[in-house]
Amino acid sequence: MSTEVSIKKAWFFAILASAYFFLEFFARVSPSTFVFDLSRDFQVNPVHVGKMVSIYFYTFILLQIPIGLLIDRWGIRLVMTAAAFLFAMGNLAFSFSYTWMLLDGSRLLMGLGAAASLIGALKVITRFFPEKARGLPVGLTAVFGVLGALASQMILPYTLESLGWRYDVWLIGLIGLGFTFCFWFFFPKESKKRAAAAASLPWNVVLKKLHLPFVGLLGLYAGLVNAPTVAFASLWGIPYLMKAYHLSSMSASKIVSFVWIGQILGGSIVGWLCDRFNHRMLLLLGAFGAFLSMWFIIDPHFQNMPLLILCMMTLGIFCSSNYIAFAIVAKYMPQEVTGLASGIVSTLNIALGTLLQLIISLLVGNLIQDKMEVLVLTKSTLLLPLIGVPIFLLLGMFVAFLIRVNRSLKAS
Repeated sequence: MSTEVSIKKAWFFAILASAYFFLEFFARVSPSTFVFDLSRDFQVNPVHVGKMVSIYFYTFILLQIPIGLLIDRWGIRLVMTAAAFLFAMGNLAFSFSYTWMLLDGSRLLMGLGAAASLIGALKVITRFFPEKARGLPVGLTAVFGVLGALASQMILPYTLESLGWRYDVWLIGLIGLGFTFCFWFFFPKESKKRAAAAASLPWNVVLKKLHLPFVGLLGLYAGLVNAPTVAFASLWGIPYLMKAYHLSSMSASKIVSFVWIGQILGGSIVGWLCDRFNHRMLLLLGAFGAFLSMWFIIDPHFQNMPLLILCMMTLGIFCSSNYIAFAIVAKYMPQEVTGLASGIVSTLNIALGTLLQLIISLLVGNLIQDKMEVLVLTKSTLLLPLIGVPIFLLLGMFVAFLIRVNRSLKAS
């Protein structure tokens, strides 16, 4: 039996974990609003900023599977508390960093703490909600994350002008400390019986219950469809719009924020759709719709501002289909391995987007003429690297054809 508390407490735990996911996503995309500020303050080009930002994702990626294993075996309370503390320390250190090496180290520490955000929220859902009621909280967790990204894009451009990026990051660290105390005092302590049973589960049983090829395909799809949010909306979207449409940083940030508005709309119904419609059809529709939206956005002849905003919104709506992969894990995987399975899907979900982000950063670095000047960035130097985004979405369509949801997975 997966439910151990009342449904009200289950929702409280889910909202608390999702709120941490909100904060993590807020911090994740925040560098996109002060790329040029970092370049100016540390006298480096955007390639160095892109590499520094990617350190967060490298750490996040490497820890997804270990975090999944730890949550399965050690429980939600201990892992989430430790993660929130590391996340808070990373942000506080980042705000006081005056050398590039310290920025890199602080960003790594943030990634360590952020690694448990989504997996922890999904584990809360599978632990405290009945199977038939898991789709909705998974979708709402996705909405919390997107709201964090949207809040970052909407709030930080204003606070950057009046307070600066250091004060913004410092505040994120303080809020992270608040979550550290909340997780420790509110999440229930793992029972010795459950902890002993989880620790004694043989590896051959774990691997049998995991269904690795199936989980791997879910992760591949999630990563390919999530690539536009990691590589475009989270970093290169604002610089591209500034150069392609001659916009200010604030105006470009507002337009990119429509990607997150679209993801709010998509995430709000993704769990409900997953419960009622064919999974493969939804996966295919998500990848195809995202491909068309992204193609129009980077089309050099596309200069219609209202349609650009519409495409940004539809891009977010269709990219939210990556959370269908997590909903499938929550609904159909055995509870003993939901943390590990979520970790694998989450690893690929962020890894492929990070890979694309790095590729774009390297290509931009090779195309700009002056390695120390931010101002040499042009529309043409950003357009060619961004073609990789629709290519990833085409690959996502192919992977969707290969996914077969077997409702007997939980019984194995």
